[in-house]
Amino acid sequence: MRITRETPEELILDHAPWGLVLAILAFALLFVWAGSALALKGQVLGGLVMALGGVAVGGAGLAGFAERNRLWLHRPSGTLTYRRRTLRRQSEVVHPLEDLDYALAQVSRGSKGVVVRRPALLLAKGTQITLVQTFTNTRGPDRAVAAINRWLSATRGKPVGRSGA
Repeated sequence: MRITRETPEELILDHAPWGLVLAILAFALLFVWAGSALALKGQVLGGLVMALGGVAVGGAGLAGFAERNRLWLHRPSGTLTYRRRTLRRQSEVVHPLEDLDYALAQVSRGSKGVVVRRPALLLAKGTQITLVQTFTNTRGPDRAVAAINRWLSATRGKPVGRSGA
């Protein structure tokens, strides 16, 4: 997640995987182009199948992986707002900011034993909100978790997180 705004009054983090979306669109367009080339060479049925297959697989990829997430911590209103938008649905969850204990990185093992992470929030009563659906082996989740905990610590005047909770 990328820090969009960090002030004493609010913290906004956004996640929009534009690189993945562009790669999926390029994949689909490649198959449409190849299918069109086949159709122009006289293999109309093969070209049509290739083009439609690329569009179908690309559309399924976009439906499954294209999402936009936004976390908004707003001190004046005392709210935590999490929005998630995909091609198929949109959701918004609002909690009192005081219910947020801290942010953490959920950890899993990827293929070949690689450690992968994703950011999450721990609310009162042990409820977790996963901020991004996919795991990654980049430092992005750790940066998001650090930014959220740093903002909460400054707002509350005491350390938060696993060691400070």
